[in-house]
Amino acid sequence: MGYKSEGAIKVIGGMALCDALFLLFLGLKIKGVIDWSWWWVTAPLWGQVVLSVLVLTVVCVVGFIVGIIKGIRMIIDSNRKDPM
Repeated sequence: MGYKSEGAIKVIGGMALCDALFLLFLGLKIKGVIDWSWWWVTAPLWGQVVLSVLVLTVVCVVGFIVGIIKGIRMIIDSNRKDPM
């Protein structure tokens, strides 16, 4: 089985790690080896989407705050340079 890396996702024989985990958890759940909720069994599928949305939200909020701070600094600097 070949290993290769595509971006930040590890690919095992053409299958992403999250997909492999889901299939493993699914098989264990069906066989009765684990007694997890279906939410946890399917977590590798929706977990990566939730994580991506959270990271994107944090990046946007930080960018927004940095933009506000830069705007405030520009206003303060322009008031210092151009007294009435």
